[in-house]
Amino acid sequence: MFNFNKFKFACMAIAGGMLTSLAASCGSDNDDNNNNNGRKEVTPSEVKFIVTADDVTKDLRGGAYMQVFTNIEDASRRDVSIYGEKEGTVFSPDGFTQVNYNHNTNVFTGHIYAKGASQQGGIGQAGKRTNGLRTYTFNGNTLTGGTPFVLDGFGNTGVYGNYTYAANGGEPKVVRVKADGQGELINIDFSKFQINGSNPQISGIVDLGNNQVAIAVDYADRDSFAVAFADYDLKVSKVIFSTKAGHSKAGRKAARYSQLVKDAEGNLYAFGGTATHDEKCVAVKINKGTQEFDNSYVLDVNKLTGGYRVRKVFFISGDKFLVELFAEKGKSENMGETGKFLVANMGAKTLTEVTGLPEKIAGAYIGWGDSYNGKFYLPVSAGTGLLRNAEKNLTPTVYAIDPATAKASVFMTLKQSNIIKGFTIATK
Repeated sequence: MFNFNKFKFACMAIAGGMLTSLAASCGSDNDDNNNNNGRKEVTPSEVKFIVTADDVTKDLRGGAYMQVFTNIEDASRRDVSIYGEKEGTVFSPDGFTQVNYNHNTNVFTGHIYAKGASQQGGIGQAGKRTNGLRTYTFNGNTLTGGTPFVLDGFGNTGVYGNYTYAANGGEPKVVRVKADGQGELINIDFSKFQINGSNPQISGIVDLGNNQVAIAVDYADRDSFAVAFADYDLKVSKVIFSTKAGHSKAGRKAARYSQLVKDAEGNLYAFGGTATHDEKCVAVKINKGTQEFDNSYVLDVNKLTGGYRVRKVFFISGDKFLVELFAEKGKSENMGETGKFLVANMGAKTLTEVTGLPEKIAGAYIGWGDSYNGKFYLPVSAGTGLLRNAEKNLTPTVYAIDPATAKASVFMTLKQSNIIKGFTIATK
């Protein structure tokens, strides 16, 4: 097994060019979707965050409980009880598979697959379960609302501008939901950008600000990372293809994970994490304000990991990201186990293994985490029936990962009966 602490790859030859690019990206462009969404930062002791929990025995079929906490400096919380508590929690009769938060609108959204639909309060009908979502408004102290919206299937979810979105897993269709919970279906027109008469699939949408998004798309039978540029109405103006990075089709069950990510300066990085060919399992770059791949930049993920594929990539801070690998070398099967976690330093071109996480993480349930003030908060819980080799003896824990040291420390734990579905920063 490879050891990232001993094996780091660095390329200094283009350091001067990187510094030039960095300086150019720090101009006076009006980016209305920076990391704080135009908000004044609050002190860490005032930061509010939302923890979403399901029941380990019921999983999606037991609904979800959400609780708001204050003070991210307090890392002493242990054996916290959330699921089933009546005081201080907000209950959803539907179980959530994905959660996200829009800092422009203070809207928190829980996404529901049909298996988790309760058939209560607008999601599904008697005798029939359906996909959907519920939107909540954060009022500074708690979540209110829970407006339901029915979906016709979805894979990747997220936010951009003042919207929450849910992208269809098979066709280029996106449901765009406003702050009031009302949604509309957008059929994205790729007629000018088809390959062999076929449309691509969507694996993620990244907000570029100023009414622009970048969409990670995958074309059938083409081992190339593709990015579509569009406005907030998802009208596509251009599609570009990388000659170096392969496709990214990572997911678990129906969920799809985006491997197109943005750093603090607005540069985009595309990870060809599930590439068919080993040499295309690399990360490439699109500099801020451009719509072309930077031919001078490649992070050789395949070489640095010894041939492991990438499932997820999440922003931490600066140009550092958290990367989740698949456990089996060279494979990226949908139900493949979780492997190692790495800190990717895109400027230094290094990958460093995260230490301090459970040894049996392959059988763990990995919840939706979030970043704040230079750290990433990763929820890890006992595995459920979703996993082939579920590890039942893990304490549900939120780990704080420091990218400077690549060490994970315990931030908070929940009672053993809980699954941590999400850890979400609400104010920052």
